[in-house]
Amino acid sequence: MFAGLLALMSSLLGCSKPVDSAPLPTVSNDDEHNRVYQEGCDLINPYLILHGVEQKRIDSAAKDKIARGIALLGVVTSYSPSNWSAHWICGKGYQALGNSPAACDAFKLAFDIQTKNPDVAREYMFECLNLGRGAEGLRAAKVAVDLNPSDAGLHANLALAYLVSGDAPSALNAVDEALRLDPSDSISKNVRKVTQQIIDGKRPMPKKLGELDG
Repeated sequence: MFAGLLALMSSLLGCSKPVDSAPLPTVSNDDEHNRVYQEGCDLINPYLILHGVEQKRIDSAAKDKIARGIALLGVVTSYSPSNWSAHWICGKGYQALGNSPAACDAFKLAFDIQTKNPDVAREYMFECLNLGRGAEGLRAAKVAVDLNPSDAGLHANLALAYLVSGDAPSALNAVDEALRLDPSDSISKNVRKVTQQIIDGKRPMPKKLGELDG
């Protein structure tokens, strides 16, 4: 079951409904829910931002497809507000469009429902950190680590969340754990380098994730 540009404000139930000339379907039963959910996912999935995968070019036609997909999933979440997967795919759609605030809100809805999936926590965490929402990002990062404590990458993410939250010593502890689990990981090595520079006063504490670039 859980397998035009954006213009309207987010609804309380989740994904906002972008302006689109084509009428949206109605969902009044599970079969219609499943059909519309799949149609929405199919429009967004080709443009997902995934680690290690080159993103497909987002031209005007692609933006229209993603917006339509988000609108369809908005219909789905209006019928089934607990469909965390629909909220999550909405977040990925907004992410592909570069709309970080909307992506963060959609990921939060997914995270509030689905608390046992580290991928959901990680996506929410990154968008929080992109927006400078350190406390929210730290909460999500801790959940992800608790769910999969042997994942070095999640510990490195936790370090980033500590940095944006203003806690460099805790960030150092977290990234050291990441390197203990995977000593060769280049990302963790870079996070540790940056963290040490902050502790040494050689660079300022970041307020957003983007301030750690370079």
